[in-house]
Amino acid sequence: MKDKIIELKQQGLSFGEISRQLGCAKSTVSYHLTDEKEKSKGRKKKMLDNNFVQKRLYELSNRQLQHATRDFQRRDKGTMMDKPKAYSFKYQDVIDKFGKNTICYLSGTPIDLIEGKNYNFDHIVPASRGGENTLENLGIVYKDFNKMKGSLTIDELIENCKKILTHHGYTIKKEN
Repeated sequence: MKDKIIELKQQGLSFGEISRQLGCAKSTVSYHLTDEKEKSKGRKKKMLDNNFVQKRLYELSNRQLQHATRDFQRRDKGTMMDKPKAYSFKYQDVIDKFGKNTICYLSGTPIDLIEGKNYNFDHIVPASRGGENTLENLGIVYKDFNKMKGSLTIDELIENCKKILTHHGYTIKKEN
C-alpha cells in the first residue's frame, strides 16, 4: 500500500483524494508520507525500553497476533479466523496481581518485574489449547522455562521432565 500511496502523492493527489481512492484512512496516508512512522516507532521503542512489564505485555499480544497470522497462512480456505481477543488488562493490573517482585510460576525462582529482562508472560493454559487472554490465565515465567513449556500444559511438561530425568538415572519422588 505504501508504494501506491507514494505514487498517488507524486501524481499530485491530496491526502483525502488518496484515502478515498485506496479506501484507507487519511491517517494511513499520513503515516506513509510523513515522518510520523519514525516518530511512532521511536515513541514505542522508548516506552518499551523504559518499562519491562509493558514490553512483555506488548510481546505477549504481538505473539498472539503472529500465531493467528500463521494459522491463517496454514489454512486451506481463504478466510481469516476471528481476530484474537484483545487483552483486557494493563500494566497496573499485572503489578496489582503479582507485585513488583514475584516468582516464576513453573520453578518458584524469584523474578523482579521492573528490573528483570529474563522473564516472559505466558498463557498458563496455552492459547493453542483454548487458553484465554485473561489476567487469570497469565503466568510469569523465566524465558528458558517458557521455551521448554512451549504449547504444552503444565502436566505435559512435568511428564516430559520425568521421562528425561528417569532416562538419565534419576529417581523421582513427589513431596507434599
